[in-house]
Amino acid sequence: NEPGGQVKGYKRFIGPKQLAWLEAGLGSAPGPKVVLVHQPLDDPQGVENGAAVRAVLERHGVLACLSGHLHQDYLRLLGGVAHLQLNSASYHWLGESAAARETLAPEVHRAHPSLRNVALYRDPLWAVVTLDFARAELRVEGRASTWIGPEPWARGAPAANHPPAVV
Repeated sequence: NEPGGQVKGYKRFIGPKQLAWLEAGLGSAPGPKVVLVHQPLDDPQGVENGAAVRAVLERHGVLACLSGHLHQDYLRLLGGVAHLQLNSASYHWLGESAAARETLAPEVHRAHPSLRNVALYRDPLWAVVTLDFARAELRVEGRASTWIGPEPWARGAPAANHPPAVV
């Protein structure tokens, strides 16, 4: 989240110094490589210069890149790198366009107005990611839950934020 790039507001850019650091680190790292980032590199709502960062990962044979900023569960294979987005522990961010429904008690929404911008899970989520390099496996096991109120897509969340899994 460095300054730079073209997007106004929330910074989501990786500058030249960090890119050089990543290039050097991956270049000297032995064995299989996995990268963990907050914002995804495979989505327009993620890192603004994600294509440049993906190129570094691809050059150095990174197997997987895990992220979580979009609060989604999906897997996309790009340039030989598995991009795995892991869901939030508690909610999916809806933004203003889908925030018309309050699903909790009125006093809760008065005390916490931003809650109208989220679809909440009934139970907290968790995931365990197991990397088995000998078997060339990445396993994700975790907890499923249901929504409090309608699911995000029924509330108007953009379909682009609900990508299909690619295995």
